[in-house]
Amino acid sequence: SAAPTVTDAPTTPAPTPAPSPDHILALDHSLCFDECTLEDQVGGMHATLVNGATCTPGEGVVFDGTDDYVDLDDQSLGGPMTIAVWARWDALNSWSRLCGFGDGASDDNIFINNVDTSATIEFGIFVGSSHKGAYGGSIVLGAWTHVVSTVQGPTMKVYEDGTVLANTDDGQEPASLTRANHWLGRPSFVSSGYFQGATKSMQIWSRALDAAEVASVYALEG
Repeated sequence: SAAPTVTDAPTTPAPTPAPSPDHILALDHSLCFDECTLEDQVGGMHATLVNGATCTPGEGVVFDGTDDYVDLDDQSLGGPMTIAVWARWDALNSWSRLCGFGDGASDDNIFINNVDTSATIEFGIFVGSSHKGAYGGSIVLGAWTHVVSTVQGPTMKVYEDGTVLANTDDGQEPASLTRANHWLGRPSFVSSGYFQGATKSMQIWSRALDAAEVASVYALEG
């Protein structure tokens, strides 16, 4: 008689692993102030402490909120981008700038600040003198927070501690150019305040990280 036919049990294909976020892809600048390293670890945006700003290992650059700041070497920035900063606000000075790049007041600026004297974070972009912004988050004085701002096309977002808290499709990408001023802690507007607190790192990518990548960077560095 014929041998019995044996049918193999169907096999379940192994699940495709989710791709790991590539934190290095299009990472153009990385400053590690918590190690008191003032050289850009990736690009040429090296830092100089000005007017008495100090650096403490484990804490980073400390700003007095009066007149000290960090001057970064000028670099071309623009188009889709992500700015990530680990920061600690110790006071909510009026429109105090965590970071600000521009050619003067209302002149091709890219910046992150608190709104007026509130705990809301603004990611603002001027193209020429035309301003667009995304607003969200809630600053806790004395606490470290991971602030990430992204822009791609008209979409601008603000993340705080790995969670998106502002999302607008009425934004704009900054023009690609080398601006005259690249500052941490100092405003471009004379009516605005200096940042009071500390910053322990800053990274800039020439692409907009997605939500999973932002959460991964927060988890990796937190």
